[in-house]
Amino acid sequence: MSEKSLKLATVAFVDDDRELRMTVVRGLEQFSLNCRPFANGDDFLDALETFDFECVVLDLRMPGKTGLEVLKEIPEEKSFIPVIILTSHGDIPTAVSAMREGAVEFLEKPVKLEQLSDNIHRIIDLTNERRQDALQLAAARRTLDSLTSREQEVVDLVVDGLRNRDIADHLGLSQRTVEQHRYNAMKKLKLKSAADLINLANLAKPRPVS
Repeated sequence: MSEKSLKLATVAFVDDDRELRMTVVRGLEQFSLNCRPFANGDDFLDALETFDFECVVLDLRMPGKTGLEVLKEIPEEKSFIPVIILTSHGDIPTAVSAMREGAVEFLEKPVKLEQLSDNIHRIIDLTNERRQDALQLAAARRTLDSLTSREQEVVDLVVDGLRNRDIADHLGLSQRTVEQHRYNAMKKLKLKSAADLINLANLAKPRPVS
């Protein structure tokens, strides 16, 4: 397991069994994991707006939203967070469905703390690259979203390889106006060249799923 996962990993543990939550929270601390407990899916989903989790351990059978329903409601911008499903023997077909929805693994109850910890650390290490890609994608999109609609139009055409004169003809603007929009966009984006702009635009594109 990596040094990063030992020091920084914050895990959400979602289960309606209070005794189990407390046992897991205290137990995972011994394995260098910062564990935050949630009694139901709604509390966990609300917490996603504030906390940055590196892994989620999610029970399938809970009052209110089931684990599968919670998994489906995780926002797209947080979909890079790996989810481990906890299930009983009879829930295995549902656990398989959860993996089709994006869960990375399921473990049968009862699960030993050491086994749970090993799986959490392993999965965090395996998904770190995916996590960094998703964070960079979100940052690039936020940066581009700061542009006005006209600045975005100009940027898109610059990325397509058009010169200022061609962009002006395409948009029905004067070349000076295009140059001003381009200057404003580059200033907002803190970029110096068209090459930098193209790199940012490419970064903001979702990568195809392999």
